Amino acid sequence: MLAQSKKDNGIADVAYGWGFVVIALYTLIVGEYGFAGILATLLAVIWATRLSIRIYLRNQGKPEDYRYASMREKWLKKGKRSVLVNSFFQVFMLQGLLIFIISLPVSLLNIYGNGLGFSLIGLLGLVIWLKGFFFEAV
Repeated sequence: MLAQSKKDNGIADVAYGWGFVVIALYTLIVGEYGFAGILATLLAVIWATRLSIRIYLRNQGKPEDYRYASMREKWLKKGKRSVLVNSFFQVFMLQGLLIFIISLPVSLLNIYGNGLGFSLIGLLGLVIWLKGFFFEAV
């Protein structure tokens, strides 16, 4: 409702990263995690927090992203209810689905990873994460 009152679906972009934080921390708390799960959660939280803060600072004080504005204009031609329904499904639920799918590795590691040690695959994952994070940040 906040997005519709502000006429800015870009709020979903800022919330996107925080969705990863919530899922990673929740599955860490309720799961049977080990060292690998804690490390994966920490890395996911760092990445997602940086992403959300960056998007928030980029969008602060600016009008709605042109993509969302274009969608809103198209949906308005069908009526105000169409804007609400389409925003809900095509913006918020789509991003929620993507968060769920992308979070699966960390979630599964946290929930079922008890006893999994930090292996060569874990080391490879850490190296890939470090390269990717550096690439995104720079």
